[in-house]
Amino acid sequence: MLTLVSRLRTAAHLDRLRILGLCAHADLTVCQLAEILGLRREHVVRHVRLLARADFLYCNEQRPWCSYNLKNRR
Repeated sequence: MLTLVSRLRTAAHLDRLRILGLCAHADLTVCQLAEILGLRREHVVRHVRLLARADFLYCNEQRPWCSYNLKNRR
């Protein structure tokens, strides 16, 4: 139960919710997310790392860029 609460707290931040919404529709890089959201890249990196660690985002590590999308639950 504690894990669920922790994951929900991670997703509850407004900018993280916006990132989840965008990544639900397309694979986006950190630079693309920063440009769309009007945030500094460093802030987006932090948010994306937290969301990936909480198992909300999947990193598609195709070189030269890493893109992120919403992780599918099956």
